[in-house]
Amino acid sequence: MIDLWLLTRKSSGVEVRHLHFLRPSAISLKKASGFTAELLEEDDPELTSNDLTDITTTPIIAPSNVSEPFLALYNDLLARTTPTRKAHEYPARSRLKDLLDLVTTAEEVRLLPPLVAQWRLKQFPLTDTTAALVSCACTAGAPDVAFELLGDRAKYALLPQPQDLRALVRAFCARAMAVGDNAGAAMEELDKAFMAFGLAPYYKVDVGEDWVSYGTLIATSARGGFGEEGWRRATGTAKEMVQGMIGKTVKLGDGAKEALLDAANALVAGYEERGEEGDAKRYRALRMVLQDADETMNVNRG
Repeated sequence: MIDLWLLTRKSSGVEVRHLHFLRPSAISLKKASGFTAELLEEDDPELTSNDLTDITTTPIIAPSNVSEPFLALYNDLLARTTPTRKAHEYPARSRLKDLLDLVTTAEEVRLLPPLVAQWRLKQFPLTDTTAALVSCACTAGAPDVAFELLGDRAKYALLPQPQDLRALVRAFCARAMAVGDNAGAAMEELDKAFMAFGLAPYYKVDVGEDWVSYGTLIATSARGGFGEEGWRRATGTAKEMVQGMIGKTVKLGDGAKEALLDAANALVAGYEERGEEGDAKRYRALRMVLQDADETMNVNRG
């Protein structure tokens, strides 16, 4: 049995959980200067405020890359969910999902926040729509919009599941790897990936066994050209991951095995490059266990 306990004692760096509880109004996705985040207390009035009177309700003219069917339904829903509308004028509850099914471009995704806010103000259900919204935002190349909506629970009232946060983590990690030589922009995307994972306690979502997200964050941090800061994040996240595995039967389905193997390979390569053979050996052992495992693997302290 691999002694994973030693891994938790040897690693150092940040813990993913320390990136939780972000003030929604401060999750501003700025340009090259980056973005900011502030600590948020659970009793902060910003979480419970219902003052959404600043929502834009004026129908829009189509920008480029917005289809006519999408725009027609968008403007109809925007008009029929204004604060002055009567109950008999409200749209069917399924129409927001119908609109999301029409999304194909990032420009269409960027039009969604005012409508989602109005929809929430009318207290229409959003539970079944959150996954579709996150999915279409990531697919269309606009995960920032889903991140913005999830960052303000009071205004948008989305109800994400672990797989929704996982989709955001993967989308931002992919963007971090695709930025190229712009180190600042790449680090900004990596920050968003960690912060998306850090939204879990904000919604009381359990991602403690989301090995796909852990593996993706580790591999991206180690390989993405982020220097020692990236390596610090990779080893710190690996430490937290291993601590979460000890004493459990780790399920390796739904891409978890592949993500964990990718992370183990990245850690082995990083430790070998730094001449830290002891740590490299431990992650080689973890890699071997993963390679031999089928659907699960049992992890003990030693």
